[in-house]
Amino acid sequence: GRIADLELYGGIRDTKDYQRLFGESTDIRGSYAYINDDDIPELLISEGDYEASRVSVFTISEKKRIEYIGTFGSSCGQIDFIEKSSYIKSSYGNHGSFYQVYSEIGEDVRVIGDLFILQKLDEQPKYYADFCPEGMSDDDFDYLSYVVPDEYEISENEYNKKLELLDSTKKPGWKTIKYEEMTDLDSLIRGEHR
Repeated sequence: GRIADLELYGGIRDTKDYQRLFGESTDIRGSYAYINDDDIPELLISEGDYEASRVSVFTISEKKRIEYIGTFGSSCGQIDFIEKSSYIKSSYGNHGSFYQVYSEIGEDVRVIGDLFILQKLDEQPKYYADFCPEGMSDDDFDYLSYVVPDEYEISENEYNKKLELLDSTKKPGWKTIKYEEMTDLDSLIRGEHR
């Protein structure tokens, strides 16, 4: 009952999490993706295509209820994930900093790795890794961008090795869904999606 499962998202606008995250926003778009390993796709909602927009992920619980998983940073409203693996990669960039968080979704969101480049004007870039406290959600991650302790600094070479390792975490590999590939939410939950 694939279509019946998707129709379960029909009440998304009435959920507290949706109201808190989007309220009356008109730029939101959505898409479906199989991120965890069950047979019901997750609903991805992107808040827009501006630089620091984020993507929120919802799932249908075993009790057939809509559940909010988390909100993930993105570049211009896109999301990166590995199908059926529960892995999500978040990317943020602002004012000379760029950071990526690798998370695994389950009962909660668990950070499995993070990388950060800080580029100040007229200075060489600095590289950092693994400073994300255990259990901290992506929602909290923004605040760290200017206060990373020096003890987490690594070389560019170490950074590139860690990046390669995290990017090759699981097969079949990362997929990206961009904001412009998503559908307006009303059409999506009525089943008129791409």
